[in-house]
Amino acid sequence: MEIKMSISPLKRVQEKFSSKEKLVDQLTGKLLSQDGESKADFKDRLLKVPSSKLLKLLKAEARLEKLGGRDAIVTKIKENYSKFSPKLADNFFDKYQKFSSGKLMEALKATQKKANR
Repeated sequence: MEIKMSISPLKRVQEKFSSKEKLVDQLTGKLLSQDGESKADFKDRLLKVPSSKLLKLLKAEARLEKLGGRDAIVTKIKENYSKFSPKLADNFFDKYQKFSSGKLMEALKATQKKANR
């Protein structure tokens, strides 16, 4: 009986990107950095993040791009809000621009559910 071993996140990163630095370079352009954080500091901070988390971030960014990008999703959220609460649609527009990819996707799901009721 053969036991299949799962590949470690670091090994997956090395296979797909040849190094963690190349994955971080790819993510640096896509992710939002904190206010006032330089690109070099942001890259250094991402290099300290575990490989599994970096792969999850890359997957979330790919889903975001598949749906049309950050601006398109924020616009969809605003449209959904306008169906059930027009006043809230304008108030939260700037706030959603600063959300992380995962949080933005969650907000989209939640507003779609509410709008379809």
